[in-house]
Amino acid sequence: IVRQTCRPLAALWLCLLVALACSTVRVTTDYDPAQDFAGYRGYAWMTDGPGASGHPRLDSPMVHERVHKGIDRTLAAKGFVLADEQPDFVVNYDLVAERRLDVRTTDDVYYGRYGYRVAVPETTVSEYEEGSLIIDVADARTKKVVWRGIGSGRLRNASGTQDPAELQERVFKVVDEVLADFPPKRK
Repeated sequence: IVRQTCRPLAALWLCLLVALACSTVRVTTDYDPAQDFAGYRGYAWMTDGPGASGHPRLDSPMVHERVHKGIDRTLAAKGFVLADEQPDFVVNYDLVAERRLDVRTTDDVYYGRYGYRVAVPETTVSEYEEGSLIIDVADARTKKVVWRGIGSGRLRNASGTQDPAELQERVFKVVDEVLADFPPKRK
């Protein structure tokens, strides 16, 4: 019974997260330029993990498992190893969904009987959800956040059932994009 109750909510958020993966993901990063990332080899997960948002779609254990696997996979591909004892850095992430407004003004052009043209501005307003995956890297020794990557994109409404393997691949894609510039290159 519990499995059936949680499944629709989890599937809904997974579909929304997948929509983020399908749409254009805007990625921003910030880091401490004084930090030496060259010595980083091993990492661990922050013990408290991602915070609960209070939003049932965001707090799905299946979504968190997929994001966690995606981060582990991407970091391993970059040569980092999971080292629970004496890591060089620790990783955490959060998922956020916010309501946004899309305001667009266009000109409707009308042509008169004698060849004159009239442009009438028309403004449309639509509401949508924007989802963000925020990944933080903190130095294990100082516990100070030294790198942050944020991937944001417009979420579509969820519909239908998704293949779990396809969902995982789409989450991997978003994680790969967010972590593309970690560690930052020296300038």
